[in-house]
Amino acid sequence: MKIVISILLFLAGCGLIAYSYVASLFTLAGEVERTAQNGDDASVFAMIVDFILSGEIPQVTSFLYFGLLLVVLSFVNLIRSRSRK
Repeated sequence: MKIVISILLFLAGCGLIAYSYVASLFTLAGEVERTAQNGDDASVFAMIVDFILSGEIPQVTSFLYFGLLLVVLSFVNLIRSRSRK
């Protein structure tokens, strides 16, 4: 049963991490759209390239950190349940 709980915690953590990155890409898309409506297409391309190359942390960092916490808890739960036997 603890293995199932560990797997579920791990999947929930990965889902939250993926959500934070997808949300940051939607934020970037909104900024790109606003810049494109102003007619500055060169800065739109530069903005996308800068975002990709900078490796910025996603804007939705609370989901990222909580997802990482769930992943760590899943590994700790798995190791702790294995050491008791």
